[in-house]
Amino acid sequence: MELNKVKTIDEILNDTDDIKLGYGGIRIHTGPITENKIYETAIKTYGINTQSRVFVEECAEAIVEVMHYFNRGRGTLDDVASELADVEIMLAQMKLIVNNEAGEDLVENYKQVKLLRLETNLKEER
Repeated sequence: MELNKVKTIDEILNDTDDIKLGYGGIRIHTGPITENKIYETAIKTYGINTQSRVFVEECAEAIVEVMHYFNRGRGTLDDVASELADVEIMLAQMKLIVNNEAGEDLVENYKQVKLLRLETNLKEER
């Protein structure tokens, strides 16, 4: 299996093709900002330790809302969706952090292995 190479955080943040200096030397973003650039900027701004703690907190909040809505008949589907959106945002950041540390798309590699295992298990269930 060929491993995917990922850009480092600094490589992404230092890409200035769509940034120019505006009035008073303020950096103006002139191109479409991507989700990954937002995630990378958040990681660089707040740090890996903070973002990893926030990831855990968001997962815990999502667990509570899922339990309330699906198992206890409390809360709303909007509450669940809101927390899942928070988890998705933080999960994307954690994937970037892990893949940056590994120097490859390690998360995707493991995901593919686990999907193959799930597919095999599903075939056995039939």
